[in-house]
Amino acid sequence: KREQDQVAALQEQRWSICDADRKRADEMIASLRGEVAEKISQQAKLSSDLLAAERALQLQQGEAQTLRQRLAQAELLDRELAHLRWRVTTLEAANSDLAAQNSFLRSSISTPAGSLSLATPLPPPP
Repeated sequence: KREQDQVAALQEQRWSICDADRKRADEMIASLRGEVAEKISQQAKLSSDLLAAERALQLQQGEAQTLRQRLAQAELLDRELAHLRWRVTTLEAANSDLAAQNSFLRSSISTPAGSLSLATPLPPPP
């Protein structure tokens, strides 16, 4: 009987040790699960932040592309404007020449006879 009591006591001690080990293992598992859940939460947050940053970058790249297109259009308009200014200057000069010729022709016409005076030569054409 005493041997059986010792065996039973050892068995009880063994179960107690096993229970304590299981309890510690369960606590460690629970702690690790909490850490894993926290890491998953952090990863989800980082993934969300990364997606938001990627979207912001795409928007900025789109805006940059739009600005590059607008700049190209502005440069084209600047070239067209320079050409138009040159044409205006050229036309103003031609108009001035024509006005001078017109004035010369008007002054060369003899009013009473209504004919050109050939005494004054015409200016050369522009």
